[in-house]
Amino acid sequence: MKIILISLITLVSLVSCSNNSQVVSPKLDPLNQQFISEDELFRLVLHMDKLDYRSDEKIQLHSTLEYIGTEKKATIWHGMPYINYLITDGKDFSVGGVVSTILKSTTLEKGEVYTFPYIKTGAFSENDPNADFWREFFDEKDLYLPPGRYTLTVYCGFSLTEDVVNSKYNNKVEVEITVD
Repeated sequence: MKIILISLITLVSLVSCSNNSQVVSPKLDPLNQQFISEDELFRLVLHMDKLDYRSDEKIQLHSTLEYIGTEKKATIWHGMPYINYLITDGKDFSVGGVVSTILKSTTLEKGEVYTFPYIKTGAFSENDPNADFWREFFDEKDLYLPPGRYTLTVYCGFSLTEDVVNSKYNNKVEVEITVD
């Protein structure tokens, strides 16, 4: 239990101490598959190279967020990061969704496309019977998954006003991927 707590505190500290106020990378090349969720305010796009992989294939993905509302810009309130990824097989495998719960604001300019690369997040206990698997999984920078069917979700983790409880913005893209 101590190891899990220390791991989570370390992870939150590292994310909180980052000088990057936005986890936004330079533009990445569009990948073959694009899955879009759009409303009157934002366009969220998940970019993937494909949906079927071998277990020895690197899974390439990133997402983009664009403010498309009526104003010239929008300020959002969030922890870090404000675009999150979850990957689960619905049984034993679940990674992602780790957010530093600091309150930050970010201004998004209308028409500007913000790019978010996939970065592994998660934690495990050294007492976990699968600790060796998780250690190896998190030691590898790139995303490789064991054989199975997975739900991959990218979602917005922000609010539209400083009253974060009552203005939560919900938008996500969800796809099924298969690894043989």
